[in-house]
Amino acid sequence: MLYIFNKKWFYLLILLALMPKILLGFDNNIYNNKLQIINANNSKIITNFQISILKDSKSQRKGLMYVTNLPSNYGALFDFKKEKIAKMWMKNTFIPLDMLFIDKNDEIIKIVKNTKPLSQDIISSKAKVAKILEINANIADKFNIKIGDKIKITQ
Repeated sequence: MLYIFNKKWFYLLILLALMPKILLGFDNNIYNNKLQIINANNSKIITNFQISILKDSKSQRKGLMYVTNLPSNYGALFDFKKEKIAKMWMKNTFIPLDMLFIDKNDEIIKIVKNTKPLSQDIISSKAKVAKILEINANIADKFNIKIGDKIKITQ
């Protein structure tokens, strides 16, 4: 009986250690790149983000799915390596997002604001893009990010 008791405590401790990642869906260790949004008119930095760069199809399929808490200055950058018409959805994505569609010159060409969590509606770039930056909803408005602004990865 004592062995079972200790085994239960062992599993409970493991569960507690993993709880932040399970519940929050947020792992600070993967957001190890920095990205700036640069104003198209005056080349000034509008804001900075800590981002995770998603380069492979497996990480891009998951994106920000299952994340329930994303700090306001964090995001995920989908890097397709070559331009394509991108189609996104919010399936299994629990937080509303702003999606910034970015061309091969790192210029924002489309912004979709305040996407609907868990929606399976397709969100299309309609034009070829090389990257998409997903950030918390309303951040584009908060910092007045506009079409024509650019991104710059600094780390």
